[in-house]
Amino acid sequence: MIRYFITPKPDECLYSIIARYILHTLSDNPKVVNRILFGDEYVSASIDLPGHLSLFHKNVESLFPYTIDQIIKYFTLYPFYFPFLRNEKRELIYNSMLSLDASTIHTRVGINASSIKRSRFPKYCPICLIEDSKNFGDNYFHRVHQIPEIRICTKHNCYLIELTPRFDQLNSSLYLGPNLIIDKSIRHVDNSLLISIARKFEGIHFGNNVIDVNTLDYANEKCLKNYFKQGRINRIKLAEDFEKHFKSENLVLLFGNDAKKLWWVSDIVKRPEHVFHPLKHVLVKIFIESYSLLFIPKQDHPFGKGPWKCINKVSEHFLKDVITEMEFHIDKKSKRVIGTFTCSCGMVYTKSFINKKGEGKREFVRIKEWGNSWKERLDMELESGKGLREISRIM
Repeated sequence: MIRYFITPKPDECLYSIIARYILHTLSDNPKVVNRILFGDEYVSASIDLPGHLSLFHKNVESLFPYTIDQIIKYFTLYPFYFPFLRNEKRELIYNSMLSLDASTIHTRVGINASSIKRSRFPKYCPICLIEDSKNFGDNYFHRVHQIPEIRICTKHNCYLIELTPRFDQLNSSLYLGPNLIIDKSIRHVDNSLLISIARKFEGIHFGNNVIDVNTLDYANEKCLKNYFKQGRINRIKLAEDFEKHFKSENLVLLFGNDAKKLWWVSDIVKRPEHVFHPLKHVLVKIFIESYSLLFIPKQDHPFGKGPWKCINKVSEHFLKDVITEMEFHIDKKSKRVIGTFTCSCGMVYTKSFINKKGEGKREFVRIKEWGNSWKERLDMELESGKGLREISRIM
């Protein structure tokens, strides 16, 4: 009988909760832990879509006050994968996570068949480690950081680090705890595409970006109709434009040796409900949003055709046309087109235009993220002893 269990931290994944339980109870035998928590010695330590959750819930219910639905919703990546699954697969995978046989989960989701690398071990942000230790007195693995192909922490604009075990530690039942973290090096991000991808994934994870493969219809997007003629899609032209837009070096970074194999772009446009890795859906979304601007009449084109200016006053490229990644949407209430501009220096800002009687069109800019380079410069200026007015003028 379990007499103690872990209280979860904000957006903590179940893998991390169990790893901390092992640390707190000084358990050193994975099989014993699996038997206590899951009723089976040979349960695999899954970061994203764990199985045996019915027995897990039964065994910890008195100390872990969450229903099975809440465990899946709040501590696994099922809510992230849910929008990318056909209706009939959603229930199958959900039930597999409850059952004693979870061996087919990743195959059904399409992860095993994908050429995109799946994270086997937990990822972490070195700056989040410092903040979590200060705020919660303990380190843990954030659920959002475990999403496949999220490579950066958007809060701190730095690369995530994957915690990899020693060769002698390799074991499918092994839970790696935050106590094993050695590498705490901070590498800031200078790739605006990786930032855009991470923000899209985070929006889906937290339920802010609505997507459902069961209702997607990429083929009817205005900017993609150019690639169709008499019902047939120009696969070569679409692949060429896709590669030109994202650039070869970025596609190699994302897909490795398969970077040139872009036939999937036309396949996903024609049949989005089929099994595709979420990264591919997000790239198509970014492609559509960027190219949709080209189909707005020139006189109505709100932001120009790019690249766009960086407005980070302390950056070396202040007011230079260096921003190549821009997303836009139409605000439901105001009906205004709002563009989000992400710069490699870390600054993210939105721009829109407001029509006021007697004043004409007015530009409205709002900073969403100041970025690390700006924050570091601010710290430096504050330490210098300068007055707030002078710092305000500089910044």
